[in-house]
Amino acid sequence: MVEMDRTSTGLNLEGLGKVRVVSESKTWGNPFYLGSVLALFAALHMISSQENESLSLAMLLGFYSVQVIYEVVIFSMALRLIKGKINLEHGKFLLFVVLLLSCDVTFYQSRISTYCFYDGVNWISFLITGLNLVLNSLELSLLVESFELNPKFEKIFCCIATLLLISGALPLFTQMIDSGMVSAYLGASLGWWEVYLPWFLAFLCPIPVIYKSWTSKGRGEYSRNQFLGNELVFYAPILLIPTLFLPLHLILDVHSESALIPTAPESLIYCMIPFALSCAFLLQTFLKVFLEELCSINAYDFACCLGLFLLAFTFDDSANYFGTEFHPYLINKALILAMFLVTALTRKNLYSICFLAAASAYGLREVPIHIYRTMTGVWSSLGITAKAILLSLLSFGLLGVGYYRSNFSQKRFADFW
Repeated sequence: MVEMDRTSTGLNLEGLGKVRVVSESKTWGNPFYLGSVLALFAALHMISSQENESLSLAMLLGFYSVQVIYEVVIFSMALRLIKGKINLEHGKFLLFVVLLLSCDVTFYQSRISTYCFYDGVNWISFLITGLNLVLNSLELSLLVESFELNPKFEKIFCCIATLLLISGALPLFTQMIDSGMVSAYLGASLGWWEVYLPWFLAFLCPIPVIYKSWTSKGRGEYSRNQFLGNELVFYAPILLIPTLFLPLHLILDVHSESALIPTAPESLIYCMIPFALSCAFLLQTFLKVFLEELCSINAYDFACCLGLFLLAFTFDDSANYFGTEFHPYLINKALILAMFLVTALTRKNLYSICFLAAASAYGLREVPIHIYRTMTGVWSSLGITAKAILLSLLSFGLLGVGYYRSNFSQKRFADFW
């Protein structure tokens, strides 16, 4: 038994008291814990990799119950190890495993959803999604209370919403495909809106965190914590890890199922653009200081928006698949232009202002030509008398402006112009 160096974790652990660990804790985690986790992952993989004919719903739900019990057990162990100041590193490792299980890293819940859909009991998938929502909410609440953290509700909401979508995206997609109502109502080939909507929900998940960071005047500092050293140790993983696993589930679950639909899209670029936009600004909430030192926040904002803007216009294939003017490609362009406008107005981003001015000039390039042609057409249609009357009115108008100008002193006149 040796006493742990307070700087070994890279955090200021002052206030934790004396913590004693076994020699293997110099590496993050514990080989026994790691072996236990790998054994459970292997068991879940063995069950989920079987064909439907070799499986039963009872077997799938039975091992799901084992996973939930295991998650509750290691969560309780982690809480005791950290709260009791017994072993910080091992407790953090167990919480990391809990987070991975909540993110369905084994894709076991996805396998249950697929089985339930083809077995005609899709409601069971939604029931499991609801149970996961309750379990994740309770775990986060207990952690915030037990570790005496400042509750950042926007980050907690983002984490819960992302985990909910990880669990519920596939059941939602299969339900929409089964009904076919979304594409029929919005006017598109089956599969296009159904694939896009889960990605759009993923775009919405980080919005509260982005808004809070955007409107705050600080640089994203986090308070010290007697159990974790710094609150960032808690809030960064619960935001970034689910956000990392969410696109994997959408690609491997939703897109793999959509590949079975002949009219569904082959490319996911148009789906990913909104999610990539929100991820770019979510990452900014943790890297404000780094970005200010590297370049500037405004340069980062403009680079992200411009890159996605070019991507959105390059891969626009809306004319071939959508029968209405309202379609995902239009939504993507509107979102990016809205972010250009927001950065221009709230952060006085000169890059965005110049881009919007150029885009407006390009979009309205036909207007001056149209006005000129209209005016020349009207002038040509007038008779000689009408033209003379207009020129006379113009003469008196210019005379009045000249006299008004003469009444200004030289300084006032200079200021006026």
